[in-house]
Amino acid sequence: MKPFPIFLFSIVCMVATSFNTSRTAHANNDMTPIGFQFYASDNTPISNETFQLHLDQEVKSLTTKSDGLAFIEIPNKNIKPHYTLTTSNNQIFTVEPNKLYRLTSSSNNQRNITNTNNQSISINVLSKTYHPLNNVEVKLIADKQELSGITDQNGNTTINIPTTFLKSTKFNVKINGIDSHSTITLGEDKYYTFNSDDKTTSTFEQNTNQHTQIDQVQQNQSQITDNPNSNQIPSQNQTYQISVIKDSLIPNPNKLTNDYTNKEKKTKSETSKLPETGQSSKHYLNYLISALLICIASILFFIFKKKRSKQ
Repeated sequence: MKPFPIFLFSIVCMVATSFNTSRTAHANNDMTPIGFQFYASDNTPISNETFQLHLDQEVKSLTTKSDGLAFIEIPNKNIKPHYTLTTSNNQIFTVEPNKLYRLTSSSNNQRNITNTNNQSISINVLSKTYHPLNNVEVKLIADKQELSGITDQNGNTTINIPTTFLKSTKFNVKINGIDSHSTITLGEDKYYTFNSDDKTTSTFEQNTNQHTQIDQVQQNQSQITDNPNSNQIPSQNQTYQISVIKDSLIPNPNKLTNDYTNKEKKTKSETSKLPETGQSSKHYLNYLISALLICIASILFFIFKKKRSKQ
């Protein structure tokens, strides 16, 4: 058989395969997120703030990033209507899953400073429903140079920065080729949201500014309980006030309560839904194109083979 038909068939199969192996971000819909954003009274994020979230049978210790944010995901099979949060100064708050909270300190003293000695930058990418996105390309651009990384299963990528860059260098951030219109510096770690449906990505400083009205309206709905047994001197002179920035991080918030109270009543249709990835459904078209290409290539291959055998 002439090598050309084999070559053509191989090329078409490779093209078809490339359609299906292109970078697609994935998120897990078996988890429900809770988000917390810590701010000083002067509206600056509080980084490296450690607090505790009391779950069903364990206590999770969380630490905020440079943007004052910390997220945690809870398995839907173990979801509860509310949980207890304890701050570093031993204040106690009742929080609910599927919400983004803001905790505002009465003090404007920044106790926690970003580690500028760290020669890396860490970025977490979340979907439009605030689930971690893996397999997302993150690019840092400065001084006409590009540094890149791919997010892992936790939506995180840490990019090492060459020592040739100054500590004060500000890197522009691109998520899957989309400009975030924001910068990040050495030692910082931030959350970004990515939505390929409308080709947008942004930091949470940009996101939360859009929900100021919700924040103010719902501020009095959260419970605040002071613990007089505070044993942390640096935090004793400050208190936190809690408010809701975003009331529903993922669609169908009522489903969370139903899952908790009626676990045995779930129908097959409720559990077989595709995961919410923040991605568009273009990849289904890719599958179709790939199948057509392989079919056409196969037909041509056998036509050439048949003609060759007749000769």
